[in-house]
Amino acid sequence: MSSLSRTEIGSTECKEATSIVRKKLHDSAYGSKSKDALKEWSKVSSSNLIAESSGFIPFRTNILKEWNIVDDDDDDDDDDDIHTDTVAAANDREGVKILVRFPSSLLPAELEENGTILEYSGCLEVDFDKIDLRTFAPDVPMLIQFHAGAMIMGGCHDSWLIDEATRLVQNAPKQNTPSDLITVSVEYGLAPENPFPIGIMDGLSVIDYLLNDNDTTNTTTTTNARKAVHISGISAGANVSLVTGLESFRRFPGKILSIHAQSPFLNPAGDTMSYYMNKNVSPSTQFLRWSWQAYLGLEQQTQKQTPSDDDSNSDNGIDNDNDNETQLEKVLRKDSNYSSWNKWKADHPSKAIQRLVNPALDVPDGLNIMSCNDDETKNAAPKIILRYNMGDPLMDDGKDIVDALKTANANASYYKEMGLHCKQAYNADAPNENWKIWSEAVFGG
Repeated sequence: MSSLSRTEIGSTECKEATSIVRKKLHDSAYGSKSKDALKEWSKVSSSNLIAESSGFIPFRTNILKEWNIVDDDDDDDDDDDIHTDTVAAANDREGVKILVRFPSSLLPAELEENGTILEYSGCLEVDFDKIDLRTFAPDVPMLIQFHAGAMIMGGCHDSWLIDEATRLVQNAPKQNTPSDLITVSVEYGLAPENPFPIGIMDGLSVIDYLLNDNDTTNTTTTTNARKAVHISGISAGANVSLVTGLESFRRFPGKILSIHAQSPFLNPAGDTMSYYMNKNVSPSTQFLRWSWQAYLGLEQQTQKQTPSDDDSNSDNGIDNDNDNETQLEKVLRKDSNYSSWNKWKADHPSKAIQRLVNPALDVPDGLNIMSCNDDETKNAAPKIILRYNMGDPLMDDGKDIVDALKTANANASYYKEMGLHCKQAYNADAPNENWKIWSEAVFGG
C-alpha cells in the first residue's frame, strides 16, 4: 500500500499498483480465513450450513435527486455537477453487486435439498433469482454490510464481515434462540475508477431497493414485507454505513434499526493529532491521505519528511506564510490534505453534499427519538454503536463523529478501545459490552 500511495492517481503505474493490491486482498478473501469464519457462523446458527447467493441490485443513477440530497431545480449549482459527472461515469455499470448469506434452514425445502456446495466457501449456493430479498424471511433481521479498504480496495467477501455475523448471533438475547440473521454485503464502487459519490450511491441504491414500497424495476406498487434493516461497516465501510444509515433515517424514518461503525474513515484533511501520533503504524497516514485524494479528486500533495519535535521552523520546511496558524497546526497540516479539502468544500458548499463525505458535518435531527408507542415507532431513531481505537491514525475521526452524535443527543453507545486500527480482542465466554449492545439492537432485547 505504501508503494501505491507514491503513484500519481490515474497513471499507468497507479493502475498497476492498485491492481496488485486488490488482487492480494481478493485472494485473501477467498482463502481459508473466510471459510473458517463461515464454519464458525454455521456452528451457532439454526442450521449446520450457511447458504449463499450473489447478484446485482439496480443502480439508481438519480438517487441523490430522488432522496432530495441534490436539488433537482438548481442546474447551475456546483454540487449538481457531482451528480452529472457521476451519472456519466456510471453509465456502463451493470448494477450493484451484493453477496447474501443466511442459515440454509430459512430456504424452502426444495432449494435447501437441491443446492450445490461451493468449494471456496463451503456454503450452499442459491440462485439469486430464486429469492426476493424484499419478501424472503421478513421476520429475520437483515444486516447490510460495507467492507473496509480506504475506498479504493476490498470486497464483499471480507472475513471481518463474517466474524460480525457470528458474534452477533453468539451474543443474541437467550430468549431469541435460535437467532437467524441475513447478511447483505455490498460491493460498492471503488476509486479512482468510481470516485465519490458512486460508492455512496451504491449503498443508497441497495437500501432503497430493500425498503421502498415502490418496485424500482417497473415503477409499480408492490407489497414489501421487508420493513426494516440494520447497517454496519468497517473503516471505509464505516464511512459508508454512517453516511447511508443517516441518509436512510432521513428518507425512511423508523426503518433503520441500528447503525454500527468500527474505526470510521471520515476526515479527508488527515491533519489530526491521531494522524501525527500514530503515523508509524498501519494503515500509514500517507496511504490514508492518498486514498482520500483518489476518492474525492483532491489535489495530490508533495510528500515530505514529517518534521521531528526538535526541528525549528526554519529547518523543517513548514510553510510559515499563514500567520493565523499555530505552531501545532503547522506541524499537523504539513503534507496533509488540509488545503485541498478546504478548497473542495468551498467548491461544493452544500452541507447535504459535504455530509456524504463526512456525516459529522451535518447530522440529522431526531436521532434522540426512541420508540415507545405506535406514533413514535414510525420516526424512531436507529441505535448507533460507534467503536474506535486509540492506536489508530483514525482515532480522531471516530472522536469527531462521537462528538457530533453526542451534541445531537443520539441514541448511541460509544467505545474507545485499546489497540490498532479495527483491532479488538474477542472472547466468546466474556465478550466486550459493545457486542451485547449491538446484538440486542439487532435481535431485540
